[in-house]
Parts: sequence; C-alpha cells; structure tokens
Amino acid sequence: MRFLRALENTDDATISSLSSSSSTHHHHNYTDLSQYYPREGNSSITTSVTIHVTPEHYHLVSWSCLWAGFILAIAFASYQVWLEQKYFAARDLDRTNDGEQATVSTSDITRSRFRRLLLLAMSARTVMIPVQIWSDPLWAQFVADTLPEMAFASAWTLLVSFFVQLVGIASGTGNTTSTGMVIQMTSYVVYVMLVATYFWNPLASVLLYALLCCIYAALLGTTLFFCPRLLTLLQPSLQRQRGLSVRLLSCTALCVFVFGGRTIGFARKVVAPPRQVSWWWQYGALELIPAVLFLVMMHRRNADGRGSGSGSAPSSGTNTPNGSHSGGGGRESMQHRRQGSHGSGKHSRTGET
Repeated sequence: MRFLRALENTDDATISSLSSSSSTHHHHNYTDLSQYYPREGNSSITTSVTIHVTPEHYHLVSWSCLWAGFILAIAFASYQVWLEQKYFAARDLDRTNDGEQATVSTSDITRSRFRRLLLLAMSARTVMIPVQIWSDPLWAQFVADTLPEMAFASAWTLLVSFFVQLVGIASGTGNTTSTGMVIQMTSYVVYVMLVATYFWNPLASVLLYALLCCIYAALLGTTLFFCPRLLTLLQPSLQRQRGLSVRLLSCTALCVFVFGGRTIGFARKVVAPPRQVSWWWQYGALELIPAVLFLVMMHRRNADGRGSGSGSAPSSGTNTPNGSHSGGGGRESMQHRRQGSHGSGKHSRTGET
C-alpha cells in the first residue's frame, strides 16, 4: 500500500511537471510565432507596378507614319478654323448691313471651342511623340504620354457637356455647363500636383493613370446616360432628318468606343500593366482617328457655311455639335423676311438656320 501511494505521488508530481513544462513550451512557441505573424490590424500590402510608356523596340518608320498622320490632321483642323473665322466675319457683316445685332449661337461657340481643343490636343501629341522617343528623364516620358491625353479629355468633356446641355434644353431642366468646367479645372490641378509629386515619390506616376481612368470612366457613364435620352427627346426630328440621326448615332458610338477603350486601358496600366505598348492603338485608334472623324462631321466646305456641318442655332431651335438643326425656322423664312424689308436683291447666307 505504501508502495502504491508512493507511486501515485510520483505519478502526480511527474504529470504536474510535464503539464507545467508543456504549457511553458507552448507559451514560448506562441511568443516566438507572434514575432513572425503580426496581428491582422498591423498587416500591410506591398505591391509593385511597372508601367511601360514607350514600346520596347523602336519602329521609327511606323512612328513616322503616325506622326505624319497627326500633321495632316492638324492641317485639316487649321483649315477648318480658318473657314470658321471667315464664316463668322461674313455672317456678322451681313447681319450688320441688315440692321440686326451680330450674335453667335451656343452651338457655334461649342463647335469652335471643340475644334480648337482638338487642334491643341493633336498639336501636343505631335510635339510629344519625338520627346518620348529621344528623352532620357523618366518623368518626361510620363508627361509626354499623359499631357496630350489631358487635352483630349478636355475636348471630349466639352462634347459630352454639350450633349448634357441639349438634353437640358429639350427637357426644360436647364442648360448650364458650369459643372463640367469645374471638373476640368480640378482635374488639371490634380494633374499638376501629381507631376510635381513624382520628383520625390515616383509612385505618383501610377496616380496619373488612375486620374485619367476616373476621367474617362465619368465620360463613359455620362455618355451612356445622356445620349440615349437625347435620341429619345429628338426622335420626332430624327424621323424627318435621317442625316441628323445617323450623325448622332455615329457620335454616340464613337464616344462609347473611345471612352470605353481609354477607361479599360488606363485601368490595366494601374492594376496589371501590359508589357506590349502599341502607339498605333493608343494614339492612332483612340486619338487620331476619332478626332479626324469628328472634324469631318463638322466640316464646312466653304466660308459661307455650306457643307455637312453648317448651320447655327436660333433662339427657337437647338443645334447638335456637328451643326445639324433639330428645331426652329428654316432658311427660306429668313430670306423672305429680308427680301420684304430690303428688296429682292438681298440674299441671305447659307447657315442662318
């Protein structure tokens, strides 16, 4: 009995010792593991993004053809601006001789600004392509890639703002575009701040493309919301004017293509930048070709306003950005009024509708 009691005491002591050492061992292991596995609240995410701005291999012949395309587009846009100035001067002189006040419609102002913004954007891209090819500082590569795109974004924002203005006029809710101007100015301020931040933190270059992605995503959403409403509101006029409906549908499809392509492209540069860079896609398909198509749709064939994009908006009607009239009086009524007060020898200029 004494032996069994001694054995039981020994077992209890041994078990207690083992239990104590085991708990101590587990405590030490937990302490050691806590050094390598921090708490969830202290965890951090580290990522690395490599953005390719200039193609890896130089193709000077291909890039020269793209650059020449921008030169031709700039010449075409400059010719349109020259015709536009002659048209305004001739129309103002004609109205002054008839005793009318020389005024400029909202659609004429919008088309004029849109042409000049496209001209500025294409000129910036033409200057920046050689900078990207031969510049050594890395910050110059990012500025050369993104600054012309900001100019293109300003032109597209003006176009979309005019669509919003047309919807407001047609629905009777107002025609202000001050919000678009505030957004553009804010975008340029943020852009300048990000470029300045790059000099002490290169990660700011990623935010440049994030900013452009947000701008084009907003343009895409605005187009998808307002353009169908505009087509619905102008449906009676579109049924009578097939050319106007084709141009509006073409403008909508072209905007969705450009804004969608840019949104996805800039999002990829931020999240998973592609290794292959194609200037013909980025600068050709998404910048040069859409700009030329819009210039063709707005083109005046001569200084008196005759052409596919002629016309200005009166007080009783609304014009589309490409110059087609969707309401109001016609050219014949203006001619009859002038002939009644000034004689049959006076002829009105085309484009007074």
